[in-house]
Amino acid sequence: MMTTKNEENKPAKRGGVVNLGEVPRATKNEDYKSVVEKNFLSSARVGFRKWTSKDLKFAFTLWQDSEVTKYIGGPFDENEIRLKIEREIACEEAYNMQYWPVFSIENGEFLGCGGLRPYKIENKIYEIGIHLMKNCWGKGYGNEIAQCVIQYGFSVLNASAIFAGHNPKNEASRGMLTKLRFKYSHDEFYAPTGLMHPSYFLLKSDWLTYSSEKT
Repeated sequence: MMTTKNEENKPAKRGGVVNLGEVPRATKNEDYKSVVEKNFLSSARVGFRKWTSKDLKFAFTLWQDSEVTKYIGGPFDENEIRLKIEREIACEEAYNMQYWPVFSIENGEFLGCGGLRPYKIENKIYEIGIHLMKNCWGKGYGNEIAQCVIQYGFSVLNASAIFAGHNPKNEASRGMLTKLRFKYSHDEFYAPTGLMHPSYFLLKSDWLTYSSEKT
């Protein structure tokens, strides 16, 4: 999973409290059809929606897992997670982007989150991040989510480039970024881990070239 530079990009606005439980499905308390209709972006297997204060059950399951968060400074406690969700909601309101919650198209299972945050907003450079539930590892979800996010960033949000960084110990993220044709740029300090994280860019011009090669 990729890390992010800007964890504190917006002040908190709202929150909520829920009880922890088993790995949740979106269908548990909602009609499945209505859940699918909430997706604003989708691919063959995954659908993206937007965080609300009612989604803490998903956030707790993801960010309290020590294995999921070991490369991004976690695990996080309930208060930290509430603040994270508030920042995601604020980021969406301000910039039309966040690390969106992602669900299975097939059965509504919560898969994790993936999306964008401002990196250098004045230059239309956004930062991609993906955090996957442990049971989704090794199934190609990370790459599928990343491709959706990248296309959305360039085609809808008109990004000039997309930035990504990862923990130096996270070889899976390094491999995925290479596969997605990100180019290494520099090492950048990431406060939650206290480490210098390898950092990369994917330029829109390069993405357009790669996309045309596929067709």
